[in-house]
Amino acid sequence: MNVPVFQIDQATRIPILSQISLSVQKGEHLALIGPNGAGKSSLLRMLAGLDQPGSGSLSLNGINLSEFSRRDIAREIAYLSQTDEIDPAFIVEDYIALSRLPFRGDANPYEDSLAIRNAAQHCEVVPFLQRRIEHLSGGERQRVMLARCLAQTPQVLLLDEPTNHLDLTARSRLLQLLRQLPLTIIAVLHDLSLVPEFASRALLLNEGKLVRDGSPTEVLSSEALAESFGIEAIQVCLPDGASTFVFRPLCS
Repeated sequence: MNVPVFQIDQATRIPILSQISLSVQKGEHLALIGPNGAGKSSLLRMLAGLDQPGSGSLSLNGINLSEFSRRDIAREIAYLSQTDEIDPAFIVEDYIALSRLPFRGDANPYEDSLAIRNAAQHCEVVPFLQRRIEHLSGGERQRVMLARCLAQTPQVLLLDEPTNHLDLTARSRLLQLLRQLPLTIIAVLHDLSLVPEFASRALLLNEGKLVRDGSPTEVLSSEALAESFGIEAIQVCLPDGASTFVFRPLCS
């Protein structure tokens, strides 16, 4: 029997989260959605080990997360907050190299260099490894931040609104990069139209509770989503056979 990457049982984090129960399997790509104040960022911080549940339990690979040191958590989980900021004077390669600090004393220089190079190649930031952060566009900067996470060689990637402030092209490219990763990824997405493009599973939070868990189509089409956001989702079939969603306010 496969041990879940994350197992949450009746976890509560006052004053936001209330009795969250959730199981996340290895390799799943989950979209975490909900209105402002629903508890999305709070849940992500709890999964990252930055906040402890006040009650209930949270385990990583079958072991209570509270038993891990911060260094051990950093070897398993990479977390990108929407409030992360980079010193604009940083050289890109030096910034990505910060991700190897949890391995100091264990990994050799070759392993560190290989992890940095592989992450830079996947995120397509090799051409500007020697440039300063201040000289990058918003999309380039976001890919550099993702490269730092990947160079950490985690098994879990937690992303809080990774497409925020990106134009349409940069958003699409970033999601394409994420889809190719064989990692467990949980991402808070503000733009609901991006959910089917990225996720195989969607989690809907409202008022600190998990109110719907299922495929993107099931969750976006649910009454729970309409009640949470005050909108209706309309599924539209595209000429190539794919489908997308458009959203409009519910009629009063």
